[in-house]
Amino acid sequence: MRKIGIELEFSDELANTSYDELENKIKTIVHANGQSFSRSEHNARWTLKGEHCGYELTSPAMEATQENFQKIHNVVDQTRQIFNGRNVIRRNCGFHVHLDISDYTRNEHHRSLINLFRCYEPCLLSILPASRTGNDYVRRLGRMSGLSDLARSNNILENVSRYDLNDHMLALNYSRYNSSRKTVEVRYAAGTMKPRKVVNWTRLMAFIAEAAKLKNYVFIPGCQLEGFKEFVRSTETNTWLDSGRRELVSWIQQRADDRARRDLAVQERRSRQNA
Repeated sequence: MRKIGIELEFSDELANTSYDELENKIKTIVHANGQSFSRSEHNARWTLKGEHCGYELTSPAMEATQENFQKIHNVVDQTRQIFNGRNVIRRNCGFHVHLDISDYTRNEHHRSLINLFRCYEPCLLSILPASRTGNDYVRRLGRMSGLSDLARSNNILENVSRYDLNDHMLALNYSRYNSSRKTVEVRYAAGTMKPRKVVNWTRLMAFIAEAAKLKNYVFIPGCQLEGFKEFVRSTETNTWLDSGRRELVSWIQQRADDRARRDLAVQERRSRQNA
């Protein structure tokens, strides 16, 4: 079973609470959900640490099961309640997903993963806030030169550094991939403390990682949202993730509609200001 991990960044200033107080509250939440907490970074425990925008709440590496996604939902939801409705997310806060790909035993698996994210990057960005486009903390794959050459390479792992795929600011990166931790990081998403968004986005990332192993995907430019939704709707990974495909497709459309409404509101506001 594929393992996943999440990192949620939020503002210490907006949180308006000391590190020790916040740590104790989150530790209580984590323990109440049957999991462990550690002050130092630990692959098997939840942790809270300082980050460029304030704090970062990190989950342990967990198998992508329905039970574990429920635990993630609970911890995020209960942590959110600590802030009593205050928004603790700034524009520079991110939400990162780490995917275990230790079962990628063939070069084609890595090629498919890179190609899927290259294909669907515009679709993923269309369901995220506009601030994630051109963000200094998210380097888009579409702006990287040489990825086509890398994808055609007979040994992608040997060429990761040559093509900057180990750049930890890259939207999909191999910066933490090594002999003991075979994971990739996905950095597209904006910071959030909304549990449904956290769970659905993480499920979507795990789904893409599963799909990449089952088929040799090629890069097709110009993919549209309908094509992305059909990919999610019709691809079978033979895992628990398949049971939530209909919900994921509905959520993807909701997110796209929300983004379109926000973009329209911004355009109308600018038009009024320029009138």
